[in-house]
Amino acid sequence: LKKYMIVCYFYFLIMHCHGIYTSIMQRNPWGISERKEPLCSFAEIMDEEVARKLHLDEQSSSDVKADDAVETELCERDDCVDDYTIAKLLQKDYDLEVEHTLRLKEKQYNKDDKVGISLELLKPSREKCDSDESVEERDDEELEYVNNKLDCYTIPEFGSKGVVFQNGRCVTKHDKEICGRKNVSKFMQFPAEFNTGDAAKMDLKLSNRVFNQLKVHSINMAKRRHRLHENKEKATAELAVDTSTRMILFKMINGNLLESVGGQVATGKESVVFHAVGGSDLIQERQCSDFAIKVFKTTLNEFQNRTDYVQEDYRFKNTRKILKLWAEKEYRNLKRLKTNGLPCPDPVTVQSHVLLMSFIGDEKISAPKLKDIQLDLATWEVLYDELKSIMKSMFRNCRLVHADLSEFNILYWNEKLWIIDVAQATDLSNPQCFSYLARDCRNVNNFFAERGVQVCSVRELFNEITDLKFTDDCTFNAEVEDLVNSSRPKVYGKRCPADCLLDSQNEHDASVSERDFAS
Repeated sequence: LKKYMIVCYFYFLIMHCHGIYTSIMQRNPWGISERKEPLCSFAEIMDEEVARKLHLDEQSSSDVKADDAVETELCERDDCVDDYTIAKLLQKDYDLEVEHTLRLKEKQYNKDDKVGISLELLKPSREKCDSDESVEERDDEELEYVNNKLDCYTIPEFGSKGVVFQNGRCVTKHDKEICGRKNVSKFMQFPAEFNTGDAAKMDLKLSNRVFNQLKVHSINMAKRRHRLHENKEKATAELAVDTSTRMILFKMINGNLLESVGGQVATGKESVVFHAVGGSDLIQERQCSDFAIKVFKTTLNEFQNRTDYVQEDYRFKNTRKILKLWAEKEYRNLKRLKTNGLPCPDPVTVQSHVLLMSFIGDEKISAPKLKDIQLDLATWEVLYDELKSIMKSMFRNCRLVHADLSEFNILYWNEKLWIIDVAQATDLSNPQCFSYLARDCRNVNNFFAERGVQVCSVRELFNEITDLKFTDDCTFNAEVEDLVNSSRPKVYGKRCPADCLLDSQNEHDASVSERDFAS
């Protein structure tokens, strides 16, 4: 009996475990119950009508599943439905805003014109696109519509006589409608920068007069655009450099002449000055590491009277090369001043409109200008005498007149004055050099008089520099003008242009003695 009960117990246990296993295997892990196929007899399977019905049901169910797969998934997830709805609303608001903007722009374009321009093709379509293929098909259809509309009008073929009969009337190649169509076709081939509008949506015809005006305007716009682009590329800006200047600086760095180019130090009416660090070879040669790069502006917007300072200068006779030689002129003037021991930047080299010279200052900070320093009266008196000595040496030894000497073009460094900006310094062969010298004397006296220095008169300073003997302050300006006019014809052919001073002074003394003898 015990054995029988044990066998029954194990039998029921095995059957119970088998039932649990069967129920587990029949379950779907995703929680979806499997659909059981309906049982049918062999006769029903062999029936053609039943087979056709089953085939149609299966096809319809597969189509529904393929079309509604994404929507079913979105509907089951509430968060995706909300995002999709918000996206559709935002897209709708954006489309309305774009349409409103295009409507205003279209109204502005067609305000006073007889021919209206339509921007309908630029408006976003509100139709729902199921796929990218439908979008491409619609674009192809619109493009085909435009092409068909442009090509729907066929120009008749004219024979050797240039005349053809259409609908009982004689038509020539100069027909108004034919010319208008041809002009529209040419008009649509204008450059892309020229706003031609949408000529496909309107029956547009252009007369020869209107087309010629539009063509001339298109050509002028293209020339103006190229001209502005060329000026922008070739002209040196105030706070930057152009393409050619960058190339020159790049070559200086590659040639080990410079190691790096720093920021802007100063700017003026004709140039911009940058700080630079010299290369190893240049540092060994000059015994300094800081240098100044002076880039001359290639535009004449601020300094339009450059030719006045090189007039009759035997070194710069070719007026076509004035702009290119302006940097070379300062290079030569600095060389002449440095040779005679005057305090000025030491020029290194000049390439086109870029001048490289020594830097007056320390640690990338330029020396202050004379107008920016504060000194006592005794120091100002010493500097006044020093500047008079520099002006005298420039005139007699260097045979140059600064022509723009003022507190803006004089630096104060290491308790002495440094002369800069000598690009406009003129040679004594220039007849205007005396008037420039008188102006420099006036500027120097005015500045030091404001600092409390007891200065001499402009006439006395002029006589001290030139070693001339003008006696009257009232007639000084007139006498300087007479000296300029009298020395003008005598400068030509002189081997030493400064010799004209002796002739002029002798004639002046002779005229004064004759006037005194007559009185």
